[in-house]
Amino acid sequence: MDLKKTKKKLENLQIIQEKVESDKNILLVNMLKLSRKLNESYQNTLNNVSLLNYVIDNFFVSNIFIDSKPRKIIEKLNRIDSKKTLYVFITEEQKHETDSFKRYKDYLAKTADFSKDIFILIGEEAKRFGKENNLNVIYSVSQNANIDVLKYEISNLIKYEFLNKNIGAVKFVLNSTKIKDKCIQILPIKENNLSNFEESTQEALAYQFSFATKNIKIYPNIEGFVNNEISNYLKNVIATLLFESSFFNEKNKLVHANKLANELDEQIKTKKRKYLQLRREREIEEIMLISKPRKIMGGSRG
Repeated sequence: MDLKKTKKKLENLQIIQEKVESDKNILLVNMLKLSRKLNESYQNTLNNVSLLNYVIDNFFVSNIFIDSKPRKIIEKLNRIDSKKTLYVFITEEQKHETDSFKRYKDYLAKTADFSKDIFILIGEEAKRFGKENNLNVIYSVSQNANIDVLKYEISNLIKYEFLNKNIGAVKFVLNSTKIKDKCIQILPIKENNLSNFEESTQEALAYQFSFATKNIKIYPNIEGFVNNEISNYLKNVIATLLFESSFFNEKNKLVHANKLANELDEQIKTKKRKYLQLRREREIEEIMLISKPRKIMGGSRG
């Protein structure tokens, strides 16, 4: 192989390697930022749940966002079907051929009632899934939407739908290895399964217990306080799950970047060996060309 071509290919591989290493550093920074926001919003969620449980248990407040029993009694009396579920399906951008959301689509196909349940779809893949299955979509947005803005929009929408559309449960479906059973139920709060989220550490659970045992006085009134705390809970839990989806997506990108970096390392090593071999061969050829005339000159003198 030509020495110049080999050198050029080696230089191109090294340029790509620098770009991949730069991308890895950016991904690590993004993951660090997301991890901090995720931990903060999740801890705030646990605080909200703990405080609401304390208030409900100690002040005998009834609220349908917290406990489904009051609604079930009314629905039973009025013969209203309360089994409708609101699903929030979150997808991220996919840069590779593998459909990383297939198992979640299959889960929704088996679990949700497409003729009755309603959906909030986040991400192009989720929106495509909604069109393909003719879902009852009340809100959809692209995956690059600002999470700090999105949590307000979705929390307000969920509150309205839960109050006015006989929603029995609100569930989030997203790509994450931290979530057992492929979904997280956030409403009613008493029926949430946040324990299925692996961020539920022993330290966090211990904090919840100690927080709930404190003697708390509530001002100006319990009902206003509970409604405000429910709003805070919804914003925090939605932010937590959106941050988790983004974090997991960045993590997958980093895995791919590391794999690509390792492959480039091997290619560069191979190309370097080939380049050195060709350069040595070229040097030997040049030495032979230089030394050959000297032998001829020596023979002519004899």
